Amino acid sequence: MAFNSLAYLCFLPIVVLLYQILPGKIKPYFLLVASYFFYACSSWKLLFLIFSTTLASYLFAIWIHHAERLWIRRLLLVSCLVLLFGSLFIFKYLNFFAESVVNLIHLFGGKTTFSPFSILLPVGISFYTFQTLSYVIDVYRKDSLPVYQFFHYALFVSFFPQLVAGPIERADDLLPQLLSAKRLDVEHALKASRYLVSGYVKKIAIADILAVFVNRVYSDLPSSSGFSILLATLFFYGQIYCDFSGYCDIAKGSAYLFSVELSENFDRPYLADSMSDFYRRWHVSLGRWFRDYLYIPLGGNRHGKLRQLLAMFLVFFFSGLWHGANWTFVLWGLFCGVFVMVSGLFKGHERKWFYVPLTFFLVLVSWIFFRCQSVTEIGICLTRIFTSFVSGTGLESFHDGFYLFYCVAAFSLIVFVDRLPFISLDESKGIMDCALYVSLVVLVVFASVYLSTNHLGGGFIYFQF
Repeated sequence: MAFNSLAYLCFLPIVVLLYQILPGKIKPYFLLVASYFFYACSSWKLLFLIFSTTLASYLFAIWIHHAERLWIRRLLLVSCLVLLFGSLFIFKYLNFFAESVVNLIHLFGGKTTFSPFSILLPVGISFYTFQTLSYVIDVYRKDSLPVYQFFHYALFVSFFPQLVAGPIERADDLLPQLLSAKRLDVEHALKASRYLVSGYVKKIAIADILAVFVNRVYSDLPSSSGFSILLATLFFYGQIYCDFSGYCDIAKGSAYLFSVELSENFDRPYLADSMSDFYRRWHVSLGRWFRDYLYIPLGGNRHGKLRQLLAMFLVFFFSGLWHGANWTFVLWGLFCGVFVMVSGLFKGHERKWFYVPLTFFLVLVSWIFFRCQSVTEIGICLTRIFTSFVSGTGLESFHDGFYLFYCVAAFSLIVFVDRLPFISLDESKGIMDCALYVSLVVLVVFASVYLSTNHLGGGFIYFQF
């Protein structure tokens, strides 16, 4: 059930209404049932997987907590990591690694055949796996106590606003809010409305419309001019930002309706003045996860510059692989990692004004790696940009001048749209904010009509991860 579907717009108010009228003790259990129903709408078969992941991490955390000897605790932790990562590997990476091995054999002159395994990629598996892993590791480190009430823990894993694409939450932050069973007040209702409108503006009025030109160019790269590819990549920058941050805003808005505050996942990343600053602002919860559970355990910055660079390299390698089972994501992660390491060398130096556009350009280039479907396509994009910048098709064949104007205007609005969750709806405090709020609601309606009449729109990009 996608956030931008009619089904969700019917599902959410029904769940909120029932949640408000039910007794306090029943609220968490009702929310768990609603979350499982939400997840089952993608496939009932996947309920077994998320339930088994939940049960395994729940039991291992309790066993680890009660184990007295260190070697037993370590053995239990390793066993849990193998189990959870093994499940993630089978469902998400098995075909990828098998195909890579086959290609390597062919490269050295060997002959073999391979038929991809018929494996359904569970929606949100990367997100809820990492969330359960953080819980087990925190219990192992004695940073958190285990949750003994299984259904409460299951709600933490499956809370539907953030189940599919995050943000990745910690049990100590999210679970107490889920169990408090507060009634919806005016403050939370206003926050919910701001984030929901912001999310739908980003997704429907900007991301889905930018995607039209992006998909057109990237579906025919050999014939597209370098300029069209670069413009499409710029639009993709706006698309993926508004798509994912739009999802996060809808998730936060939905959670606020249950008096739950989720973590912020974005902090105006396009204003970053270095690649390291960009990834402190982009997908904050994932970056925090890799920092706490990979970078710091590998030594962080405590064991010299060489060890730190190695840790950063591994973080971005696995970050790229986390995003998808394709070498393009690995190359994207390594590309970003190299420039993060370079920016780390200048840490402490005065930031110049031109660092912001420079970082923006480097991030823009990195999105080529992210958007392409194969390494070959990456090569075509870079070749066309540097050798055939004005020759080829693209803008010349796109006759809808209004659409292109809308795209440029929409991309420019991103800075202002980011203010939406924080504006005042009190007329006495800011009439311009109220006017902006109303205008963006109108923009969503207009874009929805445009998308429906032209059979456009689509799911959220990060749902595939």
